[in-house]
Amino acid sequence: VTRAINQKIRGLQHRARVVLGLGNTVFVDPMVRVTQVPGTKTLINEYNVQSEILKTGMGVSNPEHLDFMRGLGQDSVVKCCKYGGHTS
Repeated sequence: VTRAINQKIRGLQHRARVVLGLGNTVFVDPMVRVTQVPGTKTLINEYNVQSEILKTGMGVSNPEHLDFMRGLGQDSVVKCCKYGGHTS
């Protein structure tokens, strides 16, 4: 999946909203390919990367995934602080 999507998006303008950050990993949703209409400020969303992954069959929809990841992040902060560590 990573290789296929990387080839499709490399060098093209995309927009995304960050929904979660864990360590040095950033989760974005949605991530869309955008094209600007020449001579205007209008942007056209050409495709949604998540939809492209699902369409190819290289992924499945998992709406609970983000909540699960957030829970893991919160658990690690609690464990870290409980044992005298710190987070940044």
